[in-house]
Amino acid sequence: MYRHYATKEALFAALVTQGAEGLERLVGRFGDAESPQAAIREFSAVMVADIAADDGASEFFQLMTQAFSMPDPPDEVRELVRQHYAVVEAVVALVEEGQRLGQFRAGDARQLATCYLAAVSGLVTMRLALGRDFVPPGADVLAGLLTGRNP
Repeated sequence: MYRHYATKEALFAALVTQGAEGLERLVGRFGDAESPQAAIREFSAVMVADIAADDGASEFFQLMTQAFSMPDPPDEVRELVRQHYAVVEAVVALVEEGQRLGQFRAGDARQLATCYLAAVSGLVTMRLALGRDFVPPGADVLAGLLTGRNP
């Protein structure tokens, strides 16, 4: 590892940058979505698959979440936080558009987006806590938090 990164701080910075770039791409995909319902369904499917897999995705997500609590974060973490806010705003916009199209349930768009994103984060915690006993929800169950539809 130290062949590629001089210090653990350099490794951490590279990981945080990777996380921020991933969030930025997600915001772009959400912004380009023709169907809010399809975009959330696709994102839900990818997230559930990543969380359920035993390939380090949950640990990476948890590491990124822990970076938010740094008392004096480096610039890379500040960018990660900025991109996290951008994801929240993109999901709020998707919910509002989905409501306008009749694809999502009625309610405060910000509250619905917060609940949905908190569920995604909670799945990571459950995966890490339960290990092989973790039973992931189907993508339609997760997306159903916004659509109001059960699979």
